[in-house]
Amino acid sequence: MSTRSARAFFAILVVLVHVVFVSYCAIYLQARITKPETYFSTIAVFLPVFGIYVGVVVKSVGTAKGPKGPNVSGTFLALLSILFLAYACGNAFVLYSYGTGFIATEDLLPGAIAIVEAAFGGFFTTLFLTLFGQSQAD
Repeated sequence: MSTRSARAFFAILVVLVHVVFVSYCAIYLQARITKPETYFSTIAVFLPVFGIYVGVVVKSVGTAKGPKGPNVSGTFLALLSILFLAYACGNAFVLYSYGTGFIATEDLLPGAIAIVEAAFGGFFTTLFLTLFGQSQAD
């Protein structure tokens, strides 16, 4: 897969998953959380990193012209896929755990989501720098 194709694939994946999680949280948690501040802080945990990623994606994908660049290694794509799946499963598990009562109080929910975001944030930052930090002439 060329660098440009990998960028587009990863860009769509990141944006799509964050939109789905934020939308799902907004709908799912609305009837399950009693404190408005917990509701908004839970959703707000997703937004800073999402905003940064979208900014990088728009800049890179929006200006992608010219050659497709070198191919991305299969190992990199496998790592990208595994980490992204783990990230999505981690956030889904937190929401499921809240729904089943494993996360006992709504006050713990924003922190639980923040743990998943922080745990995978470093990996995704490295992936973004590797994939999107290259010059557009690649």
